[in-house]
Amino acid sequence: MNKGSVYLNILKASSVFPIPSRSAVYEESEERQKQTNIKALGKSLPKQSIAIIPKIRELDTFLTFHSEYQGRILESHPEVDFARLKGSVITISKKEVTGFIERENVLAEYLNGELLSWFIDKAKEFRCNPDDLMDAACLAVTGV
Repeated sequence: MNKGSVYLNILKASSVFPIPSRSAVYEESEERQKQTNIKALGKSLPKQSIAIIPKIRELDTFLTFHSEYQGRILESHPEVDFARLKGSVITISKKEVTGFIERENVLAEYLNGELLSWFIDKAKEFRCNPDDLMDAACLAVTGV
């Protein structure tokens, strides 16, 4: 078993949520998405999975029309990647100050500059949460 799968196995279930089936991604209502996923994979979908369905659909549609990117755009999860970079799972929520700072310290080894102020300033500019930018930075650092 490789390190990535070990980390995935020990991450809290609430941190890494299931990816919906392709057929569920193209359903329009939340109820239909859940029912279709149950048919395809035997499980319903949590609200976190439902929330990212529009983005999954957008990417899947893009890849349908731009086959040159198939196999180049990969799926990952920030919590799994933070665990890979740190060498152990981060157990404190990224929504807590200490969890946010711990993740910032992990990224500081790979990125230059004052990260905390950058994440906060850019989050205001982009109208998103600082932890979402931190997740995106982690995925960029670990991207192949």
